[in-house]
Amino acid sequence: MRRLVRLFALGTTVAACSLTLVGAPRRPEKAAAPRAMDIGFLPFKGAISPSGEDYRQNLHLTHNGTRDTAILTYTTLSGGLYAHYFDGWTFTPPVNIVPPEGSKTSVIGDRVCHAFLNTKLIPNPAANARCGDAIIFFTAMDADGDGASPADGENRVLYCAYFDATYAADPSHNYGFQTVATRVSDRDGEEENVICHGIVSDGLIGEARWLNYQYSYKFGDEISGLAVFWTQAENVDGDAEVEDLATCSAFFDLGQAGPASDPLVPGPDIRIATSNFGASDSGATADQTRTEARYLVYNNQLVLRCAANSSGLGAEPDLWNFGSVMHEGDDITLQCVAFDFSTLTVGPAHPIHGPTPSATDNRENNAMPLRQDGSFLSGGHCMYGADEGLSRTLLVFAEFPDGQAGTSWGTLANNARLAAAEIDPATGALLGHDFLDDEDPAIFDSVGSTAADLRLSRNGDYVFVAWIETRHAGSLDDKALWSALIATPRGTATPAPFASRVSPCSPVSTDIDDYPVTWFAFQDGLEYVGGAQSNPLVMNIFYQQSCHIDDEVWNARLAATLSPLSFASSVGVIEYFTEGSQPGMGSLNEEHYLFNGTDRGSDGVPIAFYIKDDTSDAKARLSLYSETAGSAVAKIDRPHPYTQTDLGGITLVGTPAGSATALEGESGATAKRKHAWTRVHVLWNEDRNKGLSDEGSGMFTRFYDPASKATSLAGKFVPSAAKTGKGVSEPLQMDWEGGPTDLEDQPAITGIGRHGSYVGLWFTARDHVWFQEYGVAKKGLSWDVHGGSGHPLQLDDEGGLSPRARSYFMPSGVAPGPQAKSIGPMKAYFPQPGTTNTLDHGLYFWIKDVNEDGLPLLFVRIRNDE
Repeated sequence: MRRLVRLFALGTTVAACSLTLVGAPRRPEKAAAPRAMDIGFLPFKGAISPSGEDYRQNLHLTHNGTRDTAILTYTTLSGGLYAHYFDGWTFTPPVNIVPPEGSKTSVIGDRVCHAFLNTKLIPNPAANARCGDAIIFFTAMDADGDGASPADGENRVLYCAYFDATYAADPSHNYGFQTVATRVSDRDGEEENVICHGIVSDGLIGEARWLNYQYSYKFGDEISGLAVFWTQAENVDGDAEVEDLATCSAFFDLGQAGPASDPLVPGPDIRIATSNFGASDSGATADQTRTEARYLVYNNQLVLRCAANSSGLGAEPDLWNFGSVMHEGDDITLQCVAFDFSTLTVGPAHPIHGPTPSATDNRENNAMPLRQDGSFLSGGHCMYGADEGLSRTLLVFAEFPDGQAGTSWGTLANNARLAAAEIDPATGALLGHDFLDDEDPAIFDSVGSTAADLRLSRNGDYVFVAWIETRHAGSLDDKALWSALIATPRGTATPAPFASRVSPCSPVSTDIDDYPVTWFAFQDGLEYVGGAQSNPLVMNIFYQQSCHIDDEVWNARLAATLSPLSFASSVGVIEYFTEGSQPGMGSLNEEHYLFNGTDRGSDGVPIAFYIKDDTSDAKARLSLYSETAGSAVAKIDRPHPYTQTDLGGITLVGTPAGSATALEGESGATAKRKHAWTRVHVLWNEDRNKGLSDEGSGMFTRFYDPASKATSLAGKFVPSAAKTGKGVSEPLQMDWEGGPTDLEDQPAITGIGRHGSYVGLWFTARDHVWFQEYGVAKKGLSWDVHGGSGHPLQLDDEGGLSPRARSYFMPSGVAPGPQAKSIGPMKAYFPQPGTTNTLDHGLYFWIKDVNEDGLPLLFVRIRNDE
């Protein structure tokens, strides 16, 4: 039975509930008082986590879009869950939130989610009065014998706690936080644990992902409704060893009757029905169906992965693999359900699948969302929809349709394929399904869920999908790079049928017998609205394909034609490398390991950056190069015979970030649809020393200026990399020079922000957190570098910052004083989502054991130039 704790507790911010408030009036919003500024950062105010408690490194922060507010939560070893509210200037003191029964220290910080109530557009006064409030969701263990008869043992339960922004400055109301949480999930039997939970709301920005204890989501849009969902273990057959795993949900009535000072309370549990294809989902046969703790959410649409087999599904670990041996007859599908926020109901499940599976036969089916990083979450994406201006939701995924009898994975005639589906955003119904790849019955040509990627054009007119798949050409079958074009539906008119807006696929790479494509990567900087495309119909893909002599990195130029729908591709080798020296990282090289490239700002022409052996002299060393069409290769790292570029990723930061966008066909829209970066900053690590001594690595940069009048590529960099009478100019060093350092102390980028032509760079080095900024100075645009060496701002210095006035956005150094204690392993940067301004209002966190008691504390610096 659900325990309901409706109201706030009085007393200290870390105490349990001692007194309830009834019908307290809601206070009017207060205007924020002006604060003193400190060179682009709000003043340093010390640790924000409670002293004497051990921070447990599971920090979670949710910005509320661009409203300059946020909710922060984390756990400590002895106190459990703590929460803060950020009002754009400062954080409230920590407030301890506890479950009404059970152990407060059983809260797992990685499972905490936050949802803001941006309700100003809802035509309901009760809902409007809650605008700016928030709800925190978390799981914890309940108590043995917590109302069930007989006692049931402990179970992991879903709870929620309300935040009322009206009281954010009032310590007598716990700064707005409900300190004793409300139970959400109802099931209370043995081993009936909540495994995964997440949010369904149109307040989400774009695609959100949820997996077991982890998540990837952005919040901040206006909302019309909110629900929470979770994976629920159900012991419905009396066998504790074989549990049914179902998906449940609960709505929140944003127009809830009663005073606005009362917390919103969850509605009843709703067990989400699935399409079981003839299998049973009840009683002793409940193990014939199961939903996985892996979800996609796009506004009101929940996509879940569900399995069915009328003979039983068996052990869970064998169920969820994609691309390996399955249990005979297992049917694993993606299904979409839509949440109706006006009626507070969940619609039926719609299978997002080609052939209709049957759980009563011995043939297998499987489907999996794209997993660009191999682990589903980091950088994973496969859905576009209303938030990108589409009138329907697009989903791209890997699918094994109606396989053969037996337990093997596919046959020559039936392999895993790459599929695309169009979904009705109101109902979740499947409106169109098409396979993007060609099925060659003569070869085994499966497409994996980790070997495909897609990009939406910056104006939302189309999507290019690319993937690695075996190609039957020449005398040998080899992995090739393929692509397909999808025209997206926009506006209110009924679009043409989905199949007519999906182009035939085409192999992009050149066939070289016995030498497959090993990795590919879309050009850096592609993004809806904020991205860079100097030709809005052109995207570039870089890929690695070797021959018997060299490793080769190629460029594929993809040019879209939307009416009639088609695309053309042209390829060419960018550079040759020593065989085996261009491995990339995974099928997609998302880390840009040893290679990166982007649009140089001229009709979609790319510029590439790569690390390669310098063969100009007898010394074996690695150097950083740049190359673009029509220009010679430029060596852009340090001009010293003993320095060497570190192996690793190549970071590019383009400015300004785009904003103007327009639909295809609008009057005068062509210029708006184009957007090119006017600078491309490249950052890399390289030896500090100029001679034979080993002083570790520093961080260096130049930027490419496509508008430069220099005739050579090297001359278009700032500082210039071209040879003059004085040789080659040094690149700028971002970090301080110094003596020998250990490998662990090398500079490492931990955050990047952009706003127009400004760039903020957060990095760690020498056990501290540093900041550099590229902004407007009296002498033009510059990083804060003097005499070739960086003067970064040390963010984690408790001694304060230099009071010296600044004339522009650059950090001005650190006040003299004792050396600050080293930071701990946790550091994180959180920019505001849903905006091209990821510099201002960014929040950077780290931990330090400042008291030297073994109990690290949490610190934050706030980037704010207002």
